[in-house]
This record gives sequence, C-alpha cells and structure tokens, in this order.
Amino acid sequence: MWIPDWLYERLPLVYVAAGAACLWAFGLTLHGLPSALLFFAAALRTFTLRRVERSAGPLQSKQRLPYVRNGKRQAPRYARN
Repeated sequence: MWIPDWLYERLPLVYVAAGAACLWAFGLTLHGLPSALLFFAAALRTFTLRRVERSAGPLQSKQRLPYVRNGKRQAPRYARN
C-alpha cells in the first residue's frame, strides 16, 4: 500500500485526531472509549517505532566469512541466484 509522504509522516497525529473524534462523537460509552484508546495506542506505537528506527542510524553491513564446503569456496545458499 502506498500513501503520500506528507500523510505518512503525520499518521500519528491523524490517529490522535481520530481518537479525539471518537471521544467527541460517542463520549465515554461502550463504543467510544475502546475505539479512542485503540487509536491512541496506534499513535503511540507508530511514534515510538519510528523514533527507535530513526535513532538507530544507517544500517551496518556485517562482514561475512567465506562459505567453504569440501575445500571449495562457494557462495552461501541464500546468496545464490
């Protein structure tokens, strides 16, 4: 699924707004409170996952040892075409 970058970056705010709209429309009822809490949880989870991933920095490539089998050097099975 593809969404525009401007919407993707603001998705946690959209979730918070949807949760607030649920509380405003339904109040603290059987339908309003769980829906709002799920939207707030989605906003918090999205925000924390992005913060963790962006603070990790660029990917570090691991140096792999050559794969040797029966004295012959071969590429690992996952690297073969």
